[in-house]
Order: sequence, then C-alpha cells, then structure tokens
Amino acid sequence: MLTTADGAMSAGPSVTTIEHDDARRSEAEAAGGLASPGYDAYLRRDTAEWRDELAGWQHVDAVSAALDGVTLFVSVTDSDETEAIENRSATELNPAEVGGAFLRRYES
Repeated sequence: MLTTADGAMSAGPSVTTIEHDDARRSEAEAAGGLASPGYDAYLRRDTAEWRDELAGWQHVDAVSAALDGVTLFVSVTDSDETEAIENRSATELNPAEVGGAFLRRYES
C-alpha cells in the first residue's frame, strides 16, 4: 500500500505479511485485546500495525518529489458508470479544491 502523512508531502510503501498479522493477532488475543470491538480489523488494516510502515523511501523518492498534489479516486474499467464512480469518489475522498479540479478534467 502506498501511504502518506496527513500533509501528503511525501509517500512511501507500507507492507506486511500474513505471518506478521498472525503474530500480532496472537499477541492481542493473549492480552485480551481481541475482545474489543473492531480491534481485529484495526490490527489487519491500520498500517501502524503492519510489519513496515513507510518503508523503502528510496524506491519512491522520484515519484514523491514529482507529486505537487494527489487526487484520490476510485475507477472501474469497462463500465458505463466509470466516470460517475470516479467523480463521486473524488468528491467524497478529497478536499473541495482538489475534487473540484478533478471534476473539471475533461473541460476544454
């Protein structure tokens, strides 16, 4: 997964393994943590619990330096609904100024 900090000034890969996830879950289970609602999902999905968070910056330095601003959106290939899905997700996942610029991407 490509991860960024709150300011989106840089990006880096975050990775984990099934073995690491299983070990973290076992530790949490032994400590009684898995009884808390949502904690299992947190262990699996939050990059702070992954094996390597924001690791290997050297692999993405050039890309990170070239990014002036990032627009997050969802796309679906081979669908009549692609543009609508992209527009809705860009609107919901980005600040208004970023999402708005994305919505105008096909204007002449």
